Amino acid sequence: MRKTKLLHKTKFLSLYETENGFYFAQRRNTDSVAGLCFKKEDNQYYFLLRFQPLPEINSKLSWDELYPCPITGSCEENETHFESMVREIYEEGGIKVNKNNLVASSYCVATTQMNETVYNYLFDVTNLLQIDSVGDGSIFEKVSKNYWVDQKELEDILFNKKEKTYLSSLNVCYLLFLKYLSKI
Repeated sequence: MRKTKLLHKTKFLSLYETENGFYFAQRRNTDSVAGLCFKKEDNQYYFLLRFQPLPEINSKLSWDELYPCPITGSCEENETHFESMVREIYEEGGIKVNKNNLVASSYCVATTQMNETVYNYLFDVTNLLQIDSVGDGSIFEKVSKNYWVDQKELEDILFNKKEKTYLSSLNVCYLLFLKYLSKI
């Protein structure tokens, strides 16, 4: 077994170096969740997008630039993946969901460079109450914003704006929605 050295640890993630000199970051827990909420009004679908900052990894991006994604988060100890998603949707989206709102789910490996699995969820939140999100106190959540977009706006983000950055789990969650539509 190859050795991995812990270089730095915070409440949210840890930085490691392998014996071969490869550096990687790991969320506080290995698994994460991504959830897309939708509602139907007047025969049109709307999607709750979370616009979040991207960490400054090059000079072209600034902290104030927000990019679209579903609601995301880390799984806490002693929580199921579904419980984590329910908590995150309430914290970040201000909506209380339960199993009755769950329409579809899937999971995938985030990257071959680390051992993170992303559990993706699709929720129908039509007619549910939405309050201001409460957040977890992180800087990401303090500057993030929620917007409801219609299906055309979401498809423009995903398929027509090549110069824009968005979280890949947004694609996965939208594919769950398209699969859901094909069944109804």
